[in-house]
Amino acid sequence: MPTSCSHYFRQAVVGAQRCGIDVDVVMADAGLCREQIEDPRWRGEMRQLARLVETIVAVLGDEFMGYACARSKPGTFAMMTNCVIYEPSLEHAMRKGVLFYSLFTDAIKMSLATDDHEATWTVQLADPALDPAHYFVEFWLSIWYRLWGWLVGQPPRLTAVDLRYWAGPENRDELSLLFGIAPTFGAPTTALRFDASCLRLPVIRSRQDLKDFLATTPLGVMTPPASDVDMARHVKQIIRVTGHQPIQFPSLREVAAQLYLTEQTLRRRLQAEHTSYRQIKQTIRRGVAEKLLCETDLPVQDISEMAGYAEPRSFVRAFHEWTGISPTGFRRRAQPTTTRPLAYS
Repeated sequence: MPTSCSHYFRQAVVGAQRCGIDVDVVMADAGLCREQIEDPRWRGEMRQLARLVETIVAVLGDEFMGYACARSKPGTFAMMTNCVIYEPSLEHAMRKGVLFYSLFTDAIKMSLATDDHEATWTVQLADPALDPAHYFVEFWLSIWYRLWGWLVGQPPRLTAVDLRYWAGPENRDELSLLFGIAPTFGAPTTALRFDASCLRLPVIRSRQDLKDFLATTPLGVMTPPASDVDMARHVKQIIRVTGHQPIQFPSLREVAAQLYLTEQTLRRRLQAEHTSYRQIKQTIRRGVAEKLLCETDLPVQDISEMAGYAEPRSFVRAFHEWTGISPTGFRRRAQPTTTRPLAYS
């Protein structure tokens, strides 16, 4: 399952706290505690963050999560999607979405501008002071970008992510992952820019598709869109590696489902990056094995199990193919001066 840095967990509750909500109760509902989200090294599952957002929206009765100068009643975003689903193209859908929100609130302003080459979708909160860490504007940008990609079957390849502010180091990498491109900070406006030709892409979703999509909300619109550039990275995020149990590799079908892709599309995109699911699994196995050989005194048999092998012989054979030497020879060559406890970040 994709994960998110602790920064977004911490900031998600700020609006609710400002509105007088007991955030410890809200966090507990999502299986979280304050010690976790306040640890800058901690990462939580995206489904936990989605549950946290869902709970905050329900408790506040506000899809803006307390970050805007007016409330947006739960169900507003879903109603908007019901309006745009029948539009013929991405441009028509985007313009209808902008119109929809402009009729119901002045708390957030959106616009779409185009020229012969580039489309620019701009977002601005009416009262930016209510979102001092820029959590909600980033959340808003990402869920709309996810919606566009879902409507037309592929996320528009962004040419720029312009942010009016400067982000801290804790979430800069996360922003690049969310949008598949490094943001530009200190820009004149906050906007997503992409090739104008994408606006002509047809909306391909049916009413039943929309029902299925909304059934996954908010997780579906919060999951980083799968891009051609970072597909292998998305796949690696789904495979959880810990120091306490053997690696469990999901099937290719399960991985594709979590990325909202077909197996065929996932294979094709990995191939375009000169890799495959099998190669990704081998890379992860090798990394786990080498780390354990260097940093622990675990027997080779135990390490083979931790790396996801049913029997040591298969592991030894694979390890020799990777490195040209046996696991024991690798450990001897590494010659650690101290043995550290089994741990993973």
